[in-house]
Amino acid sequence: MAQPEGITFSKVMGDVILIAVMGVTGAGKSTFVKLVTGSEEVVVGKDLTSCTKSMSLHQFHHAGSKIVLIDTPGFDDTFLSDADILQDVAACLELTYNNNLKLTGIIYMHRIIDPRMTHGGMSNLAMFRKLCGSDPMPNVVLATSFWGKVTQQEGLEREEQLRTNPDFWAEMIEDGAQIARFENSRESGLALVETLIGKDRISLQIQKEMCEDGIPLAQTQAGEHVNAELAELARKHAEEMTRLQQELQDALKAADEKLEKTVKRELSKSEKKLQRLYEQQEALKAERRNEKRAVDQELDRWKRRVEAGIKVETESCLKANLAEARREDRLNQIQQQKERKHNDRKKVAIKCLKIGGDTTFLALSVAGCVVNPLLAPMLVGPALSSFLSLLNLVFDSRSSSTAAGEGVADLNG
Repeated sequence: MAQPEGITFSKVMGDVILIAVMGVTGAGKSTFVKLVTGSEEVVVGKDLTSCTKSMSLHQFHHAGSKIVLIDTPGFDDTFLSDADILQDVAACLELTYNNNLKLTGIIYMHRIIDPRMTHGGMSNLAMFRKLCGSDPMPNVVLATSFWGKVTQQEGLEREEQLRTNPDFWAEMIEDGAQIARFENSRESGLALVETLIGKDRISLQIQKEMCEDGIPLAQTQAGEHVNAELAELARKHAEEMTRLQQELQDALKAADEKLEKTVKRELSKSEKKLQRLYEQQEALKAERRNEKRAVDQELDRWKRRVEAGIKVETESCLKANLAEARREDRLNQIQQQKERKHNDRKKVAIKCLKIGGDTTFLALSVAGCVVNPLLAPMLVGPALSSFLSLLNLVFDSRSSSTAAGEGVADLNG
């Protein structure tokens, strides 16, 4: 995880109110953060394309309190996968928790202009529940935005659906979450923040799982949710590839060159998407040792400098270290994959040579017996030995293929 942009963690150590702002892409998270903090560093999107590509911290003072807002990308981000976002969010939450920087609350934003809950909205909401659990809900504000773009009647009807539908917000409200409206003004945004000031700090479900129980990210409830969605997407892409392969065969039989080119192009796209899904599944399992070590070392350095009263430097040094650590992790993974593939090819080549040699000797032995039956007693023994060796190699190859298939199945699952 890259260190969140904006201010550094060393600058928020101490008695601060830490609030995360979450929600789908285009819900108005960055607009909210910019209006409330007055920060010009916050980039606000002009359409539904995501403008928040990483976690960022923004500090301001209000009502005698030092407040820090964490702006987060949505789990339906335009450029990042859910696995990438979960890694960044989880690492940020893990880092703050381990440094005794617990959240005071969360503001979850939703567009009231949406006539129905989209797939992205449902996925984001499900992920939010997995991240939080039920205990922190009294410190959660469910905020609707874009009220100026709907009629009062439309807004009230949609708000009621969100409030009462158990698939939407009903269960979270039962657990203590509050509903509020963001009216696209600083006063309205500060009112949301004020509902959280004075509340006790909270520990999210994913923080307890990773920091207290030592559960790897992929095995947390949030990680399992993302992995299940990735597996379902991989299944659908695999089915699509099967259909395209059949279409390609039909095009070849019909000698339809134009259709053949079109199908091959679509097949190539599907293969790349499927490969990306498998890579995302593997990324959830990756330990990223170098990256975590770089974060820990840099944070510890900052702590010592702050305690010594030395001016804290900018984040550029940390970003460079993290980029290098991430690059090393990726290169290590690629090198390991290449070595495994190379070893597998060597084993297959050796087996093929053995099978070829035994097959050739067996064929020559049979031919010799046919040409000169008197040689049969001399050739039967070696020929039988070659035949048994050939059977062992064939069965061993099949066992290896089965094991490899099971390995792929485990990866897909």
